[in-house]
Amino acid sequence: MNAQNDLEAVPQAWMDVASRDLGVASRELNAPEGSTEQVCVSSQQAVEKAVKAVLCHAEKRIPHTHDLPYLLSLLPQEIADGLTVGPESASTARILDNLSKRFSDSRYPSNSPPPTRAEAKSAFGMAERALEWAKAVLDSK
Repeated sequence: MNAQNDLEAVPQAWMDVASRDLGVASRELNAPEGSTEQVCVSSQQAVEKAVKAVLCHAEKRIPHTHDLPYLLSLLPQEIADGLTVGPESASTARILDNLSKRFSDSRYPSNSPPPTRAEAKSAFGMAERALEWAKAVLDSK
């Protein structure tokens, strides 16, 4: 196992990178000329890395994918059920799927309009909640 793979096996390393991504999203969201695309990309990346931290904590294999619903599906149900990123009545998997799609639309050239400021704020809020969830899971053992 090389040093990079060793680091990937440490949940806190994933959380550190997730926190940095959340910081980038926050700076862009609060900048007068901030990029809503970058807020969405960085927010999605923060959620992805937070979920990967929990996967690592649960001693699950961490696949190389950006598919948030798939990553969440790899967790034991009782852990995955703790992540709520939207209204109680909304499906977390559906919300995360929309965030993943917004990530792809924002990361690559597309004909889609850029995310609105409201969409960027929503993506940022999801990322904040995902990091809080991951921290609580990591602190529970």
